[in-house]
Order: sequence, then structure tokens, then C-alpha cells
Amino acid sequence: MFSFLKKNNTNPTFVIDFPQIAISPDTHSFIDLLKASTIEYTLVTDGYITFEGRAFGCNIPLMFGVHFNALKIEFIEIFRPQEYYLSDSYDINESFAQLSGILRKQYGKPLITTSASIGGHPCEQWHTSNYIVNHYIMERFGLEEHLHINFYKK
Repeated sequence: MFSFLKKNNTNPTFVIDFPQIAISPDTHSFIDLLKASTIEYTLVTDGYITFEGRAFGCNIPLMFGVHFNALKIEFIEIFRPQEYYLSDSYDINESFAQLSGILRKQYGKPLITTSASIGGHPCEQWHTSNYIVNHYIMERFGLEEHLHINFYKK
């Protein structure tokens, strides 16, 4: 009946492959969602939770850091587990190239590719219909590779 009156489901969502969980900016009670999914997580600070998982159709172990407040998810950061960074075989350029290849397979050619930002290190950006993906290397506690998922503002 009057299908043109139905509200379209335009809630942007980022889907994690394992554990299977969908995160949208309007996800309320994120801790309850994780508990119900029996996901082991660490509450780093009020409003920041980390947990292990996989995404982008690959088998690379990743850490997900979800920044949230009482009303919404602010953004998701994705990085490799600490053990990976501490291994003798770790090479940040190889790691960046590997994840870049996976992201290109998932999202296509990046909209932006530069080495002129964040201290001259590589940076890539993809725009999807739901969110923006930023992949970059930065200097913080040594060189670190990060992925940020930022939902579009409503």
C-alpha cells in the first residue's frame, strides 16, 4: 500500500566478515551488541572498544577500534594486531601494499592516492555509498598503518 510513502533504508553500514557484525553510525548500545554476539572485546576507554576480526573478504587478522558515544558510532579504525608490528618480518611498506591490494580488490581504484600527506607517507582514500575509507601510514609511536572508516554525515 502506497509504497512511495515507505521510508528508504538509508542507514549506512560497514560489515565485518568475522565476527559477522554490521556497524552503522546509529548503532546504539554498542557494548550490548558485542555482548549479544559473544565477541571478546576490550573497553580501552569510555567510548572506545577494540576487538579482533576479519574484513574485506580476506583472512588477515585485524583489530577493530570502534569510537562511539551514547548516541552513535563516530568512526571505526582498523589496524594489525600488536604481535604483527613486533615481529622481525614486519615491513610497513609491504604491509601497506598488501592491504592496499585487498582494498583495491574490494573497492576498486582509490579516489585519492598521495604520498604528500601525513609526513610524506602513502595515503589512499575510497568513497563508497555508505562511508569513506582512509588508508595511511603515520608517525605516532613509530610508523603505524591505519584504516579509518568514516560514515557520511546525515
